[in-house]
Amino acid sequence: MVRFLVENSLGATWAAMHPQTKLAAKWPYYVRNADRLPAANKPVREITFLDPACGSGHFLLEAFDLFYEMYEEEGLLQKPEEICRSILCNNLFGIDIDDRAVQIAEAALWMKAAQKSPDFSGSAGHLVGTNIRLPAGKDHLREFLKKHPDDEPLRPALEVVFAGLAHADEIGSLLRIEEPVRQELAEMQRNYPLWQPSGERAQWLPGVTGRLEAHFHQEAESVDIGQGFFGTSAEKGIALFELLSRRYDVVATNPPYMGSKSMGPVLKEYVEDHYRPGQRDLYAAFILRCLELAAPKGLVGMVTQQSWMFLRSYADLRAVEQEKVRELGQAAFKGVLRDTAIETLAHLGPYAFAEISGEVVNVALFTLRKEAPPDEHRLTAFRLIGPKSPEEKEALLRAAVHAGG
Repeated sequence: MVRFLVENSLGATWAAMHPQTKLAAKWPYYVRNADRLPAANKPVREITFLDPACGSGHFLLEAFDLFYEMYEEEGLLQKPEEICRSILCNNLFGIDIDDRAVQIAEAALWMKAAQKSPDFSGSAGHLVGTNIRLPAGKDHLREFLKKHPDDEPLRPALEVVFAGLAHADEIGSLLRIEEPVRQELAEMQRNYPLWQPSGERAQWLPGVTGRLEAHFHQEAESVDIGQGFFGTSAEKGIALFELLSRRYDVVATNPPYMGSKSMGPVLKEYVEDHYRPGQRDLYAAFILRCLELAAPKGLVGMVTQQSWMFLRSYADLRAVEQEKVRELGQAAFKGVLRDTAIETLAHLGPYAFAEISGEVVNVALFTLRKEAPPDEHRLTAFRLIGPKSPEEKEALLRAAVHAGG
C-alpha cells in the first residue's frame, strides 16, 4: 500500500517533470497510463514530501529510496553522503503526535542513509512531535498584540491560532496556522466591499504569519525558559510552526482512524469547527488537511477507510450539491470530486491489513491532484474487494497495474 501511494504521488511527480525517465520502469505499482498532466521541472532538492501522521516513518522510508534514485538520475550530486544529506535536509518532512514514534522514524531514516553511506553523520532535520503545550498563566495573544497593535483587526483569527497551539499535543497536524488569518481577511473583504487589500495590506497575510513566527522565536529565547512561549519545547514548537506554514509538492500518509464519538472534547470541537465535511472521522478530516498542506497542483496520496466514498454523511466531502456551490465563496471547499483530480484509486475493501482480521477496516488507496479536474479527466481504478488476504490483494494489484500500465 505504501509503495503504491508513494510511486503514484512522488514517483508520478518526477515522471511528470521528466517524461523520458527510466525510473518508472522499475516501480512495480506505478500506473503508467493514468490520466496525468505534465509538471514544471525543478531540481530534486526543491521537491518536498510531507507525511503529516508519519508514525515510525514507513512513507518517509519509501520516499527516501525514490528520492535517492531521482538524485542519481539527475546527476548533480555524485557522492552518497551528499545525496543522503540533501534528502534529509531538503526533501523529507514529517509530523506526529507520538514523540517516540517520531524518534523511531528519525533513527530509521538515519539507518537508511547509513546503508547508502556507511560514514554518514547527518540526521533527519524536519521531523516533529507535537507533544508541546503553552505554559499556563500567560495571555499569549495579548502579549503578541501589544507588540503588533496593527494586527488587532485579525484578533478573531489569531484567537483561533493561539487556542489551537494550546492543544497542539492533541490536535497535531490538524492545527491550522495560516488559514484562519486568510479566512478573516476574506471575511473582512466580504463585509466591507470597498475595502481592498492593496499596498501594505496586500502583504498582510505573509506579514502577520511572519510576525507570529518572529514572536515565537523571541519567546523561545526568553531568559526565563519556563515563561517562554513553548517552555522547554521551544525548538520543537518553532519547527512545528514552520512545517505547518509550508506547502508541499507531495503529501502522503496513513491517517489515524477515529470516529467522532471517540474523540476528546477539544479535538471533537476543533474538527467540527475547521473540518466540517470530514467531522465524522479523523481520517476524513485528514483528507481535508492534506489538501490544505499540498501546494497548488501538488499530489496527495492516502490510505483511508472506504466509507467516505459511499456514506451519506460524507456527501459534502465528496461533492457539494450544485445549488450550494453558488452560495459558497470562490475559495471554499466544494468537495473532492469538484476541487481535485483523482488520478488513481485502489479499492481493497476488507482483509487489507495483516494485523486486522475480518471486515473491521475496509480500505481504499487513492492519489489525487490539487486542482479542479478538466471535463475529459478520467481516473484509473482497481476494485479488489474479493480476496481474503493482504497477499492475494497485493498480487492482484501488481497484476492489474502491470496489465493496465
